[in-house]
Amino acid sequence: MKKLLLFTCALLIDATVYSQEITLEYHPGYGTYNMSGMKEHLKNIPHYSRFEGMKFTDKFPGNLSHDLRMGYLINRHHFGVLFSHMNTAGQIHLADYSGEYRYRVHLYGNKLGVFYRFSPTKPDKFTPFFELSTGGVFNIVNIHEVFTIGDRISKNEKTKLKGTNLFVQPALGVIYRFCSFASTSASVGYEWNPLTRLSIKGNKATIDADWTGLRINAGIITYFNAK
Repeated sequence: MKKLLLFTCALLIDATVYSQEITLEYHPGYGTYNMSGMKEHLKNIPHYSRFEGMKFTDKFPGNLSHDLRMGYLINRHHFGVLFSHMNTAGQIHLADYSGEYRYRVHLYGNKLGVFYRFSPTKPDKFTPFFELSTGGVFNIVNIHEVFTIGDRISKNEKTKLKGTNLFVQPALGVIYRFCSFASTSASVGYEWNPLTRLSIKGNKATIDADWTGLRINAGIITYFNAK
């Protein structure tokens, strides 16, 4: 009985070494984006097939992302809230001596959600982790269509769409704690958007913004004693 009590006390003492820390994180990264609906939308623009030589000059490429987090660390368990920003664009374009046609779609995605991170080993200098995050992606889509003949603009239209996606993102990573108040981290994950929706002036749009794709992040975590 005495040994059991001593063992229990040792576990509690060990947990308090790591359990009461508030964390602030910044993780710049890189993401790839599905955007199959957007790509199909550009292909279906009437002028795309009407004008010979029309080309994709941007095809919703992968881009840099920014990820901010605040969390609470309890031994091997780490949970909190997150905010991330992503953007990408697509464009079809044609220009010659007679005029120019440009149709550009610029997307912004702001993620707001929660994360849970679990370390399979006792926190140490190098600590691997599994992570799951989920929440919403708040989309803003700006579409700009310009058609000029010679020096005269015959069409110049701007359209804004908004919508909210649901995202789920599992990830694997490692943390290197180089001092008591800071560490670096690196992770690889995959974001999935099972629900996507865009609307224009309150009406459902026929296109969507699908941010599904690979996520690679590296950044810094700072720790604050919460005792």
